[in-house]
Amino acid sequence: VNDILGGINFLRKNGCEKVVLTGFCMGGALTLATCSSCSDNVDLAIPFYGIPDQKYFPIEKTKCKVLLNVGSLDDLKGFSDPD
Repeated sequence: VNDILGGINFLRKNGCEKVVLTGFCMGGALTLATCSSCSDNVDLAIPFYGIPDQKYFPIEKTKCKVLLNVGSLDDLKGFSDPD
């Protein structure tokens, strides 16, 4: 997450007006974790699977828009299920 935040800060300092994060599986979890930690710097998140540990990265702290993609028949509870 700190590496991703460093990348966002670099982009912002160099004129990037909008930042969109995306990732698959662990990258999806890192996308949501970053948004939970510092969503003021992210304009949009598009994770594919991957839910971070809510104890450390509560979804409620996310302020940016999110388009979350999960499988409707996925039964892996807690990490990628539709619930």
